[in-house]
Amino acid sequence: MVPSTDSQFVGRTDEITMLLAGADRARGGPDPGSAVVLVGEAGVGKSRLLREYTARTPLGRVALGSCPELGIGGLPFAPFITALRPLARELAVTQPQLLDQLWELRRILPELGPAPTVPDDDHQGRLFGEVRTLLEHVATPSGLALIIEDVHWADRSTRDLLVFLLHNLVELRLHLLITCRSDDLHRTHPMRRLLPELTRLPEVMRVDLHPLSRAEVAEQVTALRGDNAASTVDVDLVYARSGGNPLFVESFLAYDNLAQAPVPETPRELLLGPVRALDRPARTVVQMVAVAGGRVSHSLLTGVKQVPEDQLDAAIAAAVDANVLRTEGSEYVLRHTLLTEAVYSSLLPGERGTLHRGFAAAIEDAGASPPVGDRCPVRAAHHRYAAHDLPEALSASWAAAQAGYTVVSRPEALHMLERVLELWDQVPDAEQRTGVDRVEVRLQAARAAVSASEPERAVDLATAGLDELTGGILAELRAEHVPRIDAVRIADLLHVRGDALRVRSYDQAVADLRQALRILPSDHSKGPKLMATLAADLMVRWNFQEGVEVAEHVQELAREQGDQHSAAEALITLGTIAGTQHGRFRDGLAQLRHARDLGGANGWARTELRARYNEATLLQLDGHLTEALQAHTVRLERACELGIPHNKGGGRVAVLRQLGRLDEAEQQALADLRRSSGDSGTGMLYSEYAKVALHRGEVAAARERLAEADRHQPGDLLRPSVRLSRQLLELQLLIAEGRLEQAAHQVWQLRRCSGDEPEIQYCWAVVERGAQVWRMFTGGRTGSDPWWDELHRDLRGESTRCRTAGARVRLRQTMTAGLLSTDPDRTRKHMEAAITQADTTGIRHVSAEARGWAAEAAGLGGNIAVAEELLTDAHRISVDHGFGGTLRWLAEIRQRLGLAGSDISDTATVPADLAGLTRREMEVLRLVAAGWSNPQIAAELSIAVKTVSVHVSNLLGKLGVPNRGAAAARARELGLEPYLADAG
Repeated sequence: MVPSTDSQFVGRTDEITMLLAGADRARGGPDPGSAVVLVGEAGVGKSRLLREYTARTPLGRVALGSCPELGIGGLPFAPFITALRPLARELAVTQPQLLDQLWELRRILPELGPAPTVPDDDHQGRLFGEVRTLLEHVATPSGLALIIEDVHWADRSTRDLLVFLLHNLVELRLHLLITCRSDDLHRTHPMRRLLPELTRLPEVMRVDLHPLSRAEVAEQVTALRGDNAASTVDVDLVYARSGGNPLFVESFLAYDNLAQAPVPETPRELLLGPVRALDRPARTVVQMVAVAGGRVSHSLLTGVKQVPEDQLDAAIAAAVDANVLRTEGSEYVLRHTLLTEAVYSSLLPGERGTLHRGFAAAIEDAGASPPVGDRCPVRAAHHRYAAHDLPEALSASWAAAQAGYTVVSRPEALHMLERVLELWDQVPDAEQRTGVDRVEVRLQAARAAVSASEPERAVDLATAGLDELTGGILAELRAEHVPRIDAVRIADLLHVRGDALRVRSYDQAVADLRQALRILPSDHSKGPKLMATLAADLMVRWNFQEGVEVAEHVQELAREQGDQHSAAEALITLGTIAGTQHGRFRDGLAQLRHARDLGGANGWARTELRARYNEATLLQLDGHLTEALQAHTVRLERACELGIPHNKGGGRVAVLRQLGRLDEAEQQALADLRRSSGDSGTGMLYSEYAKVALHRGEVAAARERLAEADRHQPGDLLRPSVRLSRQLLELQLLIAEGRLEQAAHQVWQLRRCSGDEPEIQYCWAVVERGAQVWRMFTGGRTGSDPWWDELHRDLRGESTRCRTAGARVRLRQTMTAGLLSTDPDRTRKHMEAAITQADTTGIRHVSAEARGWAAEAAGLGGNIAVAEELLTDAHRISVDHGFGGTLRWLAEIRQRLGLAGSDISDTATVPADLAGLTRREMEVLRLVAAGWSNPQIAAELSIAVKTVSVHVSNLLGKLGVPNRGAAAARARELGLEPYLADAG
């Protein structure tokens, strides 16, 4: 008896309830977007659970895609092509004007119209943004369930798109459901690392499916065999042999008389039983589908011609009737991926080779139009390689690599190019087949590696190309000794290697870019782009003078050659240096905005976003914080529209923090961290997140976040500005911890900011912090300790070396002058000027700090009434904005001056190191202990429900408990009740 494909749903009550609750939220909840990752062994029922969910879901639409297994890491975007195609057809009818705007989507859905020209590095981000736009419109207003199965076989591009969607679920009425086979996640599998990262996101839940219990197996047996099954089936035997795996239970019951039938020794034999019962044509059809990866269209199956045409339909019908094959639209699918593997492994080598060649020929004969789905060139390359037809495999891999660029799939293009390099020496006419030499293949592979975020691989590929082209004497080469065509190729290889070397050292990158310019013919059209890259890298290395000279030369060459893109990139460099280093704020801002507009008008997404970020930063440095906040907001919105992650170290977080809006800064930091992809920007985000904790006075939390920054962005890989910013943060932590002598030693190490041409912002930041350390340790007096006197003299000398540009620097300059003065009256006068500057720019923590220093100077000068007034104002500002660390310091000043209200314990809510919890986490814990739900806590604290979820997860982890009730009990064990009351 053959079990029904729509057998009764057994068990999984909790799981289906949870999935349907997520669907309800997607349809009408305030925080609709969410995702579930279903993890379990093969056959445990992941797909069956999703079929039940699909039947019951209240959402208006369901889209399904699955990742095929082809042994090469999958096909580019395969599950999304399957899932999005019917949605796009629907939009073509209901919103044709929208589809007309989704140009990049045509690369993976060519039936929508002709795709744009070959993409540059911005286009994958654009594609991701357009996928999100399509899903957003389809999901409104009744919701959309998007199911992506078998992500353990997903290609790199599919994984990247999934990560993008999971980080951008906010406000989407989308319920994203993903399945992953746990027994396939070997130690080096990319999903093994990725799954924990994804399931940390508050919108993502992991559900592990376990085998059925004995009672549930009995229920499944009854559902499949009828009410009298107990008398004819040995349930205990089925349960013992199947291990509770629902697929194996079904396979056992495929035998008419289980009591007399031999029990197969392996699951493979068990699954192959129904296949062996088929006649030869039907078995061949099943084998063909298995070789195709478990899923194939009718047209391609027909093209393979392994079954006579007059027998094909009957053979397909027989396989479907036997519940071995099922139909999905115009495709045939084997009933389970385990069956695909079992059938494929049962084939003899000759049989496999014949079928693989048949599929390759069918794909190639069809002309790969459209070049996606089961006619994708990558499939042809896979079949040729699997058949061990090496010459044809090389040709097909080369064709697939070029197609990989066309469909914006750089990781798969890299894989195919490396396949070409692997086969090169085994195919005598490789150069004739590809039309290029091996150096060109290496160059293309290096470019693909950079685009695929594999810089170390790009360095190796480019270096191999350079060695092959120059015979290993690159350093001795001179332009006049190199033929023009070789000079251009050498310059190209040096350019791509320079791009990749930034992850190691900007010095190494600049060295390669300089040599590329020396080799490249001076009249070549690639010169402006190469020079624009060099100018930007020189700026990052704080070599501003040469950066300007190179960027201005780019402008001249770009005008001559009509290269607007390189001109825009150079303009960003010029505008940034003009505004931040030369004091020409308005000129710099105008240049950045012009470059921004050029980028937006011409579709240069990364150019536009780079200009927007630098524009916002320049506004911030010149004290226009409200405008800077708006500029950062627009930048993030544009990045989301374009589908390009562009956190850039939390620029919006920094502005919110300076404005004293710490709750918003914390929420923004958490949101940015959820969207981050673990790159260098994540380290910069954690640094900003640490500064928020420092302002709150939560020193332990700041230390933890600094450690996370170092983990994501090791110090030896940092460019100068980021490295110094991290060191300044460490200095601030030392000051907050009262370790002033250690802080002073760090100041000595930092005091020479950048050699002969100091970067203005960081030069003043180092001097100001050093002056703060000196004053806190000495009380503003000299003559008591030669070492501290020498530090004082050094800081005064350094302050004369630092130039001035921008309101933020002028404020630092004023603060530094006051801190280094040994005359209380002069200190007070400088600090009063700083108060005016800080109040004008809106930098609230400096407003409080300047009042504190002015109050101390007034008190030391005998003006107690003025000191009291200044301290009262500083206390009010600090309380209003939650500056816990400043409150403690103000209490210390009161104590030194002998003023009332100097009890430090009254100045802050929760001690920083209690259980490692932050003040906000203590507030959340108080409400959790009272039994409040996340939505109730969010309403009480005026924060997002997702933010509450993050806080709850963090405090559970810090307390080492599994749930909310245990958290309340643990808080009582630690004696935190008084602090929980204070937190309210």
